[in-house]
Amino acid sequence: MRVIKTPYPLTAADREQILEACRTLCPEADPGEICFLDIETTGFSRTYSSIYLMGYAVLQDADHLTTVQFLASDLKDEAAVLEQSLESLMQYRYVVTYNGDMFDLPFIRERAMRLHVLSPEISAWFSSMISLDLMRRYKKYQSFFHWPNMKLKSVEACLGAVREDPFSGGELIEVFDEYSQCPDERLEKTLLLHNYEDIVNLLSLLKVERLIGQLRCGRPLEIRLQENTLQILWDRALSLSLETEVPIYHAKKKDPLPPQLKLTLEAGACLFSLELPAAGSSGLKYYLPHPEDYYYLPETQEIVHRSLADGIPASGRKKAKAEQCFLPAPAGDYLACPGYTAANLKAYHRDPKDPAAFYRLEDFASWLTAAEAEEVSAAITSWLEQILS
Repeated sequence: MRVIKTPYPLTAADREQILEACRTLCPEADPGEICFLDIETTGFSRTYSSIYLMGYAVLQDADHLTTVQFLASDLKDEAAVLEQSLESLMQYRYVVTYNGDMFDLPFIRERAMRLHVLSPEISAWFSSMISLDLMRRYKKYQSFFHWPNMKLKSVEACLGAVREDPFSGGELIEVFDEYSQCPDERLEKTLLLHNYEDIVNLLSLLKVERLIGQLRCGRPLEIRLQENTLQILWDRALSLSLETEVPIYHAKKKDPLPPQLKLTLEAGACLFSLELPAAGSSGLKYYLPHPEDYYYLPETQEIVHRSLADGIPASGRKKAKAEQCFLPAPAGDYLACPGYTAANLKAYHRDPKDPAAFYRLEDFASWLTAAEAEEVSAAITSWLEQILS
Protein backbone atom coordinates (compact mmCIF):
# COMPACT_ATOMS: atom_id res chain seq x y z
CA MET A 1 0.00 0.00 0.00
CA ARG A 2 1.13 3.52 -0.77
CA VAL A 3 0.31 6.72 1.14
CA ILE A 4 0.74 9.86 -0.95
CA LYS A 5 0.54 13.36 0.51
CA THR A 6 0.31 16.26 -1.93
CA PRO A 7 0.30 19.98 -1.04
CA TYR A 8 -2.09 22.05 -3.12
CA PRO A 9 -0.93 25.70 -3.05
CA LEU A 10 -3.53 28.36 -2.33
CA THR A 11 -3.38 32.08 -2.86
CA ALA A 12 -4.67 34.29 -0.07
CA ALA A 13 -7.80 34.91 -2.16
CA ASP A 14 -8.30 31.16 -2.75
CA ARG A 15 -8.03 30.45 0.94
CA GLU A 16 -10.44 33.23 1.91
CA GLN A 17 -12.97 31.98 -0.65
CA ILE A 18 -12.70 28.42 0.71
CA LEU A 19 -13.05 29.67 4.29
CA GLU A 20 -16.11 31.75 3.32
CA ALA A 21 -17.69 28.71 1.65
CA CYS A 22 -16.91 26.49 4.64
CA ARG A 23 -18.51 29.01 6.99
CA THR A 24 -21.63 29.01 4.82
CA LEU A 25 -21.61 25.22 4.50
CA CYS A 26 -21.28 24.62 8.20
CA PRO A 27 -21.22 27.81 10.31
CA GLU A 28 -20.46 26.00 13.58
CA ALA A 29 -17.39 24.15 12.21
CA ASP A 30 -13.77 25.13 12.50
CA PRO A 31 -12.35 24.78 8.94
CA GLY A 32 -9.61 22.57 10.35
CA GLU A 33 -12.28 20.05 11.39
CA ILE A 34 -13.52 19.58 7.80
CA CYS A 35 -12.18 17.04 5.31
CA PHE A 36 -13.16 16.45 1.68
CA LEU A 37 -13.43 12.72 0.93
CA ASP A 38 -13.69 10.45 -2.11
CA ILE A 39 -13.14 6.72 -2.74
CA GLU A 40 -12.48 4.52 -5.76
CA THR A 41 -13.95 1.03 -5.88
CA THR A 42 -13.99 -2.03 -8.14
CA GLY A 43 -17.78 -1.86 -8.45
CA PHE A 44 -21.00 -0.84 -6.74
CA SER A 45 -21.58 -3.91 -4.55
CA ARG A 46 -20.48 -3.45 -0.93
CA THR A 47 -20.45 -7.24 -0.60
CA TYR A 48 -18.38 -8.22 -3.63
CA SER A 49 -16.53 -5.05 -4.64
CA SER A 50 -13.49 -3.54 -2.94
CA ILE A 51 -12.08 -0.12 -2.11
CA TYR A 52 -8.65 0.24 -3.70
CA LEU A 53 -8.14 3.98 -3.19
CA MET A 54 -9.32 6.42 -0.55
CA GLY A 55 -8.34 10.06 -0.49
CA TYR A 56 -9.17 13.20 1.40
CA ALA A 57 -8.14 16.86 1.53
CA VAL A 58 -7.83 19.24 4.47
CA LEU A 59 -6.84 22.84 5.13
CA GLN A 60 -3.70 22.59 7.22
CA ASP A 61 -2.07 26.01 7.14
CA ALA A 62 -2.39 29.46 5.64
CA ASP A 63 -1.04 28.54 2.23
CA HIS A 64 -1.87 24.94 1.43
CA LEU A 65 -4.59 22.42 1.05
CA THR A 66 -3.15 18.94 1.61
CA THR A 67 -4.48 15.81 -0.04
CA VAL A 68 -3.76 12.38 1.48
CA GLN A 69 -4.34 9.28 -0.66
CA PHE A 70 -4.18 5.62 0.39
CA LEU A 71 -3.62 3.40 -2.65
CA ALA A 72 -3.71 -0.40 -2.52
CA SER A 73 -1.00 -2.32 -4.37
CA ASP A 74 -3.57 -5.07 -4.95
CA LEU A 75 -6.89 -6.15 -3.46
CA LYS A 76 -5.14 -7.79 -0.51
CA ASP A 77 -4.30 -4.27 0.70
CA GLU A 78 -7.93 -3.22 1.08
CA ALA A 79 -8.00 -3.84 4.84
CA ALA A 80 -4.82 -1.81 5.31
CA VAL A 81 -6.21 1.03 3.15
CA LEU A 82 -9.37 1.12 5.26
CA GLU A 83 -7.66 0.84 8.62
CA GLN A 84 -5.01 3.50 8.02
CA SER A 85 -7.29 5.95 6.23
CA LEU A 86 -10.03 5.67 8.86
CA GLU A 87 -7.56 6.12 11.70
CA SER A 88 -6.36 9.27 9.92
CA LEU A 89 -9.92 10.51 9.27
CA MET A 90 -10.98 10.15 12.90
CA GLN A 91 -9.43 13.54 13.73
CA TYR A 92 -12.01 15.29 11.50
CA ARG A 93 -15.57 15.85 12.63
CA TYR A 94 -17.09 16.99 9.31
CA VAL A 95 -16.84 14.98 6.08
CA VAL A 96 -17.67 16.62 2.75
CA THR A 97 -18.49 14.27 -0.16
CA TYR A 98 -20.42 14.14 -3.39
CA ASN A 99 -23.11 11.46 -3.05
CA GLY A 100 -21.34 10.22 0.06
CA ASP A 101 -24.53 9.59 2.03
CA MET A 102 -25.70 7.07 -0.54
CA PHE A 103 -22.38 5.63 -1.71
CA ASP A 104 -19.01 6.48 -0.15
CA LEU A 105 -19.80 6.40 3.56
CA PRO A 106 -22.05 3.28 3.61
CA PHE A 107 -19.53 1.54 1.33
CA ILE A 108 -16.62 2.36 3.65
CA ARG A 109 -18.47 1.24 6.76
CA GLU A 110 -19.66 -2.03 5.18
CA ARG A 111 -16.19 -2.94 3.86
CA ALA A 112 -14.58 -2.06 7.19
CA MET A 113 -17.05 -4.32 9.00
CA ARG A 114 -16.53 -7.20 6.56
CA LEU A 115 -12.74 -6.92 6.80
CA HIS A 116 -12.86 -6.66 10.62
CA VAL A 117 -11.26 -3.23 10.86
CA LEU A 118 -14.33 -1.49 12.27
CA SER A 119 -12.92 -0.96 15.76
CA PRO A 120 -15.06 0.53 18.56
CA GLU A 121 -13.20 3.83 18.08
CA ILE A 122 -13.89 3.91 14.32
CA SER A 123 -17.48 2.85 14.87
CA ALA A 124 -17.91 5.70 17.37
CA TRP A 125 -16.46 8.13 14.83
CA PHE A 126 -18.96 6.99 12.20
CA SER A 127 -21.77 7.64 14.69
CA SER A 128 -20.55 11.10 15.72
CA MET A 129 -19.11 12.58 12.51
CA ILE A 130 -21.29 14.95 10.47
CA SER A 131 -21.74 14.20 6.78
CA LEU A 132 -22.05 17.10 4.34
CA ASP A 133 -23.15 15.54 1.04
CA LEU A 134 -22.96 18.22 -1.67
CA MET A 135 -24.99 16.21 -4.18
CA ARG A 136 -27.84 15.89 -1.71
CA ARG A 137 -27.45 19.51 -0.65
CA TYR A 138 -27.38 20.95 -4.18
CA LYS A 139 -30.07 18.79 -5.78
CA LYS A 140 -32.70 21.47 -5.14
CA TYR A 141 -30.62 23.99 -7.11
CA GLN A 142 -30.44 21.86 -10.27
CA SER A 143 -33.06 23.88 -12.17
CA PHE A 144 -31.66 27.18 -10.86
CA PHE A 145 -28.22 26.41 -12.33
CA HIS A 146 -29.63 24.45 -15.31
CA TRP A 147 -27.43 21.43 -14.65
CA PRO A 148 -28.37 18.67 -17.15
CA ASN A 149 -28.08 16.07 -14.38
CA MET A 150 -26.46 15.68 -10.96
CA LYS A 151 -23.41 13.70 -12.09
CA LEU A 152 -20.25 15.18 -10.59
CA LYS A 153 -18.59 15.88 -13.95
CA SER A 154 -21.73 17.59 -15.27
CA VAL A 155 -21.90 19.93 -12.30
CA GLU A 156 -18.13 20.55 -12.48
CA ALA A 157 -18.39 21.46 -16.17
CA CYS A 158 -21.17 23.97 -15.51
CA LEU A 159 -19.06 25.59 -12.78
CA GLY A 160 -15.96 25.79 -14.96
CA ALA A 161 -13.91 23.20 -13.04
CA VAL A 162 -10.96 21.88 -15.04
CA ARG A 163 -9.95 18.22 -15.28
CA GLU A 164 -6.85 16.61 -16.75
CA ASP A 165 -8.20 13.12 -16.06
CA PRO A 166 -10.15 11.73 -19.06
CA PHE A 167 -11.36 8.52 -17.36
CA SER A 168 -14.57 7.60 -15.56
CA GLY A 169 -14.53 5.64 -12.31
CA GLY A 170 -15.72 2.54 -14.19
CA GLU A 171 -12.89 2.77 -16.71
CA LEU A 172 -10.34 2.96 -13.90
CA ILE A 173 -11.28 -0.50 -12.63
CA GLU A 174 -9.37 -2.06 -15.55
CA VAL A 175 -6.48 0.35 -14.93
CA PHE A 176 -6.27 -0.79 -11.30
CA ASP A 177 -6.49 -4.43 -12.33
CA GLU A 178 -3.49 -3.93 -14.63
CA TYR A 179 -1.65 -1.93 -11.95
CA SER A 180 -2.19 -4.64 -9.31
CA GLN A 181 -0.61 -7.23 -11.61
CA CYS A 182 2.24 -5.06 -12.83
CA PRO A 183 2.87 -1.86 -10.85
CA ASP A 184 3.75 0.95 -13.19
CA GLU A 185 4.33 4.62 -12.42
CA ARG A 186 2.12 5.80 -15.29
CA LEU A 187 -0.78 3.60 -14.17
CA GLU A 188 -0.37 4.78 -10.59
CA LYS A 189 -0.39 8.40 -11.73
CA THR A 190 -3.61 7.78 -13.69
CA LEU A 191 -5.32 6.25 -10.64
CA LEU A 192 -4.19 8.98 -8.27
CA LEU A 193 -5.05 11.84 -10.64
CA HIS A 194 -8.69 10.81 -11.00
CA ASN A 195 -9.16 10.58 -7.23
CA TYR A 196 -7.15 13.75 -6.63
CA GLU A 197 -9.33 15.77 -9.01
CA ASP A 198 -12.49 14.29 -7.50
CA ILE A 199 -11.35 15.57 -4.10
CA VAL A 200 -9.99 18.97 -5.10
CA ASN A 201 -12.97 19.71 -7.31
CA LEU A 202 -15.22 19.32 -4.28
CA LEU A 203 -13.81 22.71 -3.35
CA SER A 204 -14.81 24.06 -6.77
CA LEU A 205 -18.35 22.99 -5.97
CA LEU A 206 -18.23 25.25 -2.93
CA LYS A 207 -18.68 28.15 -5.36
CA VAL A 208 -22.34 27.14 -5.25
CA GLU A 209 -22.31 27.41 -1.46
CA ARG A 210 -20.66 30.83 -1.63
CA LEU A 211 -23.09 32.21 -4.20
CA ILE A 212 -26.17 30.96 -2.35
CA GLY A 213 -24.80 32.47 0.86
CA GLN A 214 -24.02 35.78 -0.86
CA LEU A 215 -27.55 36.03 -2.25
CA ARG A 216 -29.22 34.98 0.99
CA CYS A 217 -27.11 37.03 3.39
CA GLY A 218 -26.52 40.12 1.27
CA ARG A 219 -28.76 43.13 0.76
CA PRO A 220 -29.34 45.69 -1.98
CA LEU A 221 -27.64 49.08 -1.68
CA GLU A 222 -29.36 50.62 -4.69
CA ILE A 223 -32.10 49.50 -7.10
CA ARG A 224 -33.05 50.98 -10.45
CA LEU A 225 -35.89 49.93 -12.74
CA GLN A 226 -35.23 49.97 -16.48
CA GLU A 227 -38.41 48.93 -18.31
CA ASN A 228 -39.12 45.58 -16.62
CA THR A 229 -35.58 44.89 -15.34
CA LEU A 230 -34.26 45.67 -11.89
CA GLN A 231 -30.58 46.67 -11.78
CA ILE A 232 -29.47 45.80 -8.26
CA LEU A 233 -26.30 47.03 -6.58
CA TRP A 234 -25.50 44.33 -4.00
CA ASP A 235 -23.46 44.83 -0.84
CA ARG A 236 -20.87 42.23 -1.87
CA ALA A 237 -19.20 40.84 -4.98
CA LEU A 238 -20.71 37.60 -6.30
CA SER A 239 -18.64 34.47 -6.85
CA LEU A 240 -20.16 33.06 -10.05
CA SER A 241 -21.26 34.24 -13.47
CA LEU A 242 -24.73 32.95 -14.25
CA GLU A 243 -27.64 33.67 -16.55
CA THR A 244 -30.68 31.70 -15.56
CA GLU A 245 -34.45 31.74 -15.82
CA VAL A 246 -36.31 30.42 -12.82
CA PRO A 247 -40.03 30.11 -12.07
CA ILE A 248 -41.58 32.59 -9.67
CA TYR A 249 -43.03 29.63 -7.75
CA HIS A 250 -42.95 25.85 -7.90
CA ALA A 251 -46.01 24.74 -9.85
CA LYS A 252 -47.82 21.47 -9.25
CA LYS A 253 -48.07 19.06 -12.17
CA LYS A 254 -51.59 20.14 -13.17
CA ASP A 255 -50.93 23.86 -12.78
CA PRO A 256 -50.01 26.12 -15.72
CA LEU A 257 -46.36 27.07 -16.05
CA PRO A 258 -45.56 30.00 -13.77
CA PRO A 259 -43.91 33.19 -15.07
CA GLN A 260 -40.12 33.08 -15.25
CA LEU A 261 -37.68 35.49 -13.63
CA LYS A 262 -34.40 36.07 -15.47
CA LEU A 263 -31.39 36.49 -13.20
CA THR A 264 -28.03 37.61 -14.63
CA LEU A 265 -24.91 37.59 -12.46
CA GLU A 266 -21.27 38.30 -13.22
CA ALA A 267 -18.44 36.88 -11.12
CA GLY A 268 -16.60 39.54 -9.16
CA ALA A 269 -19.29 42.18 -9.74
CA CYS A 270 -21.64 43.71 -7.18
CA LEU A 271 -24.22 44.65 -9.80
CA PHE A 272 -26.72 42.10 -11.13
CA SER A 273 -30.03 42.22 -12.94
CA LEU A 274 -33.41 40.67 -12.22
CA GLU A 275 -35.81 40.77 -15.16
CA LEU A 276 -39.45 40.58 -14.09
CA PRO A 277 -41.96 38.98 -16.47
CA ALA A 278 -44.21 41.56 -18.13
CA ALA A 279 -47.94 41.03 -18.58
CA GLY A 280 -51.06 42.84 -19.69
CA SER A 281 -54.13 43.43 -17.54
CA SER A 282 -56.22 40.66 -19.12
CA GLY A 283 -57.40 38.14 -16.50
CA LEU A 284 -55.86 40.03 -13.58
CA LYS A 285 -57.99 40.98 -10.58
CA TYR A 286 -57.60 42.78 -7.32
CA TYR A 287 -59.15 40.50 -4.70
CA LEU A 288 -60.74 42.43 -1.88
CA PRO A 289 -59.59 41.68 1.66
CA HIS A 290 -62.13 40.19 4.09
CA PRO A 291 -64.49 38.56 1.55
CA GLU A 292 -66.68 37.51 4.48
CA ASP A 293 -67.83 41.13 4.66
CA TYR A 294 -69.47 40.97 1.19
CA TYR A 295 -72.63 39.62 -0.41
CA TYR A 296 -72.94 38.33 -3.95
CA LEU A 297 -76.04 39.31 -5.95
CA PRO A 298 -76.78 36.46 -8.42
CA GLU A 299 -79.21 38.50 -10.50
CA THR A 300 -76.75 41.27 -11.37
CA GLN A 301 -73.56 39.27 -10.65
CA GLU A 302 -72.35 42.08 -8.42
CA ILE A 303 -70.85 42.17 -4.95
CA VAL A 304 -71.91 44.56 -2.24
CA HIS A 305 -70.52 45.29 1.21
CA ARG A 306 -72.76 44.09 4.01
CA SER A 307 -73.06 47.65 5.36
CA LEU A 308 -74.92 48.54 2.15
CA ALA A 309 -77.06 45.40 1.90
CA ASP A 310 -79.90 46.24 4.30
CA GLY A 311 -82.32 47.07 1.49
CA ILE A 312 -81.62 43.85 -0.44
CA PRO A 313 -83.94 40.90 0.33
CA ALA A 314 -82.25 37.83 1.76
CA SER A 315 -83.50 35.84 -1.24
CA GLY A 316 -81.58 38.12 -3.59
CA ARG A 317 -78.17 37.82 -1.95
CA LYS A 318 -75.65 35.17 -0.93
CA LYS A 319 -72.54 35.16 1.16
CA ALA A 320 -69.75 36.03 -1.29
CA LYS A 321 -66.91 33.63 -1.97
CA ALA A 322 -63.30 34.83 -2.11
CA GLU A 323 -63.12 34.32 -5.89
CA GLN A 324 -66.18 36.58 -6.35
CA CYS A 325 -64.77 39.53 -4.39
CA PHE A 326 -62.58 41.30 -6.91
CA LEU A 327 -62.12 44.39 -9.01
CA PRO A 328 -60.81 44.00 -12.58
CA ALA A 329 -57.27 45.25 -13.18
CA PRO A 330 -57.11 48.62 -14.95
CA ALA A 331 -55.62 48.53 -18.44
CA GLY A 332 -51.85 48.90 -18.53
CA ASP A 333 -48.55 47.08 -18.16
CA TYR A 334 -47.92 44.77 -15.21
CA LEU A 335 -44.88 43.06 -13.69
CA ALA A 336 -45.04 39.58 -12.17
CA CYS A 337 -43.23 39.03 -8.87
CA PRO A 338 -43.05 36.31 -6.24
CA GLY A 339 -45.73 36.56 -3.59
CA TYR A 340 -44.63 39.55 -1.55
CA THR A 341 -47.23 42.25 -0.89
CA ALA A 342 -45.60 45.57 -0.09
CA ALA A 343 -47.34 48.29 1.87
CA ASN A 344 -49.12 50.82 -0.36
CA LEU A 345 -48.63 48.61 -3.42
CA LYS A 346 -51.77 46.92 -4.75
CA ALA A 347 -51.19 43.32 -5.85
CA TYR A 348 -53.26 41.75 -8.63
CA HIS A 349 -53.70 38.01 -9.13
CA ARG A 350 -55.22 35.61 -11.61
CA ASP A 351 -57.14 33.89 -8.83
CA PRO A 352 -57.17 34.17 -5.01
CA LYS A 353 -54.66 31.34 -4.60
CA ASP A 354 -52.25 32.46 -7.33
CA PRO A 355 -48.73 32.60 -5.77
CA ALA A 356 -47.62 35.24 -8.29
CA ALA A 357 -48.37 38.87 -7.58
CA PHE A 358 -48.76 41.33 -10.46
CA TYR A 359 -48.09 45.02 -9.95
CA ARG A 360 -48.92 47.89 -12.29
CA LEU A 361 -45.64 49.05 -13.81
CA GLU A 362 -46.25 52.70 -12.94
CA ASP A 363 -47.25 51.81 -9.35
CA PHE A 364 -44.19 49.59 -8.96
CA ALA A 365 -41.86 52.32 -10.26
CA SER A 366 -43.39 54.86 -7.87
CA TRP A 367 -43.08 52.44 -4.96
CA LEU A 368 -39.38 51.86 -5.68
CA THR A 369 -38.82 55.61 -5.56
CA ALA A 370 -40.94 56.42 -2.52
CA ALA A 371 -40.70 53.34 -0.27
CA GLU A 372 -38.34 53.08 2.67
CA ALA A 373 -35.04 51.37 1.80
CA GLU A 374 -35.73 48.65 4.38
CA GLU A 375 -39.03 47.75 2.74
CA VAL A 376 -37.53 47.51 -0.75
CA SER A 377 -34.61 45.48 0.63
CA ALA A 378 -37.05 43.12 2.37
CA ALA A 379 -38.94 42.60 -0.89
CA ILE A 380 -35.83 41.82 -2.95
CA THR A 381 -34.36 39.44 -0.36
CA SER A 382 -37.76 37.75 -0.01
CA TRP A 383 -37.93 37.20 -3.79
CA LEU A 384 -34.42 35.77 -3.89
CA GLU A 385 -35.19 33.46 -0.98
CA GLN A 386 -38.29 32.16 -2.77
CA ILE A 387 -36.28 31.62 -5.96
CA LEU A 388 -33.62 29.64 -4.06
CA SER A 389 -35.93 27.64 -1.81
